[in-house]
Amino acid sequence: MGRRAASRAGTAVGPATAITVPSTAVISHQAGGWLAFAARLQGSARACRAAAGGPQAAATFRAAFPDWRSDLDFCVAEGDLVVEHFTASGTQQGEIFGVPASGQTVSLRGINIWRVRDGHIVERWGRLDELGLMRQLGLAPQP
Repeated sequence: MGRRAASRAGTAVGPATAITVPSTAVISHQAGGWLAFAARLQGSARACRAAAGGPQAAATFRAAFPDWRSDLDFCVAEGDLVVEHFTASGTQQGEIFGVPASGQTVSLRGINIWRVRDGHIVERWGRLDELGLMRQLGLAPQP
């Protein structure tokens, strides 16, 4: 099995993989979390849709962070499950969640658990450090 489970935000990340995302929807078990809360707080329907995930999230992040990339920290595979821990980062060059472009580089750490069937991702659980991202954007208080 490959070292990389998938690419995020439309960016080629890491080496080629034997796992592909099917053309049908992947079952995702990630709740909106802080990103959805911040989007509602900012009153942006576009941001709310982006916080829900999928192509809208990729487009929103790509517009605000054109150099957005994701680096694999580690990956473990056993049976039909692949677990990855990653760190994504980019320079804020556009508005996101109502925050104007700052030129600041931000990072977002996360973990994904993928269920793979016949070489395709069919299910996903994931958590992102939304609070850390919101703090970097000035939308949540620092500790």
